[in-house]
Amino acid sequence: MIEESNEIVSLILQKIANLLNSGFGAALAGAFFGALAASYFADRFERRQLLTRQLVAGNAATSLAIAIFQHSLGFKDQLRPFIVESYFEDRNRLIRFLEKEPRPSIFEVEYNFGTVGMFRAEVDKLLDLVILQASADQKVVMASTFLMQTVHALDRSLSTRNEVLMSLASIQKSVSEIDFARSFFGIEDASGNVDMRLFEATKAIDTQLDDTIFYSKLIAENQSTRNAEIAKAIGRSSPSPIIFKFDKSAIERLQRWFGFSEQVPGVS
Repeated sequence: MIEESNEIVSLILQKIANLLNSGFGAALAGAFFGALAASYFADRFERRQLLTRQLVAGNAATSLAIAIFQHSLGFKDQLRPFIVESYFEDRNRLIRFLEKEPRPSIFEVEYNFGTVGMFRAEVDKLLDLVILQASADQKVVMASTFLMQTVHALDRSLSTRNEVLMSLASIQKSVSEIDFARSFFGIEDASGNVDMRLFEATKAIDTQLDDTIFYSKLIAENQSTRNAEIAKAIGRSSPSPIIFKFDKSAIERLQRWFGFSEQVPGVS
């Protein structure tokens, strides 16, 4: 059986050799290998096109994450002392005031009724552009959408704070100063009631601002790495990948707020 199989294989190979030695066989082989080469180059071209679309989408997502990161850093740097730190400092002063015996007659505080706008509308427009560019890349769409959900959560907390401030301002003159202070800072009154709305909104702003900074940084870094890998795969014809780099002032702020100490790519 083995000898018969070998003979069959040898016969087939001989027929192929005879065919290739004929004029028709050579033409057929040329057509075959030409089609194979054309298919190879077509596949390479399609792959480059796909990778280029992915890189363009990745660049758009990286730009979005960098914009959110930079804006959030500035927001925390400039507005956190105004919105969060002063609120909790005054709240702690009120707690100490209420614990004093005998209690002083006046609690001095300058209430902060200043409302703060958010950059959600501008970021939503940027997200629309990212999704338009990233129609072929679901990873980019998912990362950008997740980041936008974080921004929206922060926006809701800011909106809630603004609404609560308006509500509190409307009752300020109808209650005693100390009862208003209790409501403003979320401290239980003599009847056991407590208005935690402004306290909870202020805490949420602080937490969600940190989340926005963390996730925008994470997504920008990861997408930058992916951009560089895609650009390398495309080769010399690749668009320039957008790479996320820290400036030194950003590093100093991260170190001050979060104890951030890792070596950042692109910064010595």
